[in-house]
Amino acid sequence: VRVRNFVDDGVRPALEAALAGFERQGARGWIIDIRGNPGGRLDTDAISLWVPDGVVVRDRGRGGLVEEFRANGDGFDALRPTVVLTDHRTGSVAEVFAAALQEYGVAYIIGARTNGCAGFTDVREFGDGSSMAVTTHVNLGPVSNAELNGVGVVPDLQVARTEADIASLRDPQLDAAIAHLAP
Repeated sequence: VRVRNFVDDGVRPALEAALAGFERQGARGWIIDIRGNPGGRLDTDAISLWVPDGVVVRDRGRGGLVEEFRANGDGFDALRPTVVLTDHRTGSVAEVFAAALQEYGVAYIIGARTNGCAGFTDVREFGDGSSMAVTTHVNLGPVSNAELNGVGVVPDLQVARTEADIASLRDPQLDAAIAHLAP
């Protein structure tokens, strides 16, 4: 399943429907592709599919105050082995998603280190059409409490995908995910 960004309305319904469809076809594992996903709105409901209970991300503000965001208690009935594909353009909330699944041990991450731009940015528009963006909060891993901003998520298996791979329609990261899930 490819998740292009985390939209304001949440991705859980579409993600859940796609995975249910694969279940009806007898899927033995799931690959969630968040490569190139710039993030969007925090979606604790989507993370809760794999992590039904516990903290899914911590958010540290400029004053040092840490706020915890928790799972909603409504996970999949039966989890399948899951691989999440990441790259250097995976950012923000997509990194939070990958970090939560990795830190709880419910997904194996394959690809490249994520962008390392994980936090809340407040954008102020000015009357002349310009704007200013200020990062006011940074995200921390739910289990490790490690800062994601400036660091990113390090895959369990680092696999490069070059421009030549893309031009030749090769995807060594996807191939590695399929091999990882093979019986």
